[in-house]
Amino acid sequence: MDTVSVVIENWPKPDPFWTVCAVVVALLSIFLTFYFGWLQRAHFRKSAKPMIELSINTLSPKQMGYQIQSSGLRPAVLTRIRYSCGNLSTINPGSEGLKQFTESVFSEIGNISFMRWTWQPGTYISVGRETFLFSVVPTDSQSDLNRELIREKLLSISIELDFESVYGERDSVKFPRPDEEWERDTS
Repeated sequence: MDTVSVVIENWPKPDPFWTVCAVVVALLSIFLTFYFGWLQRAHFRKSAKPMIELSINTLSPKQMGYQIQSSGLRPAVLTRIRYSCGNLSTINPGSEGLKQFTESVFSEIGNISFMRWTWQPGTYISVGRETFLFSVVPTDSQSDLNRELIREKLLSISIELDFESVYGERDSVKFPRPDEEWERDTS
């Protein structure tokens, strides 16, 4: 008799219950491996998303305006900018549109110059960058009065900024934030 046939004939017959259990455990371990890999990837993407902060700077005597700051672990890509003030509104204005918008908002105030930073959709904002979205410089000799008027006008502008991460997750930031109340000094 051949050795192979002796081994095959004397091979123990497994119980079908244990065979099915082994297959179920193997399939379950493969499923859990892929599931926890997906969870880890989702967690990494959330922790690596960009953080954009939009704030107003009216304390500097030379330059007042809206500042944009990027923090987080990845750069942000701008997708949409919306400026509005009263019944004026513009979306993704470009340099000429921003010029018309700011001139119409600040038309009551004379002798100011605008330093415009034009952010277009598709612009990358690198991590740690802090710059003005747009700023206003008072040039009048009565600069204290001008500064207060410029401050009031800046506070009346609302900005909505949409951006996405390099992975494609979208987010937005609004200024002023809906839960934020501005206290205006009337003295």
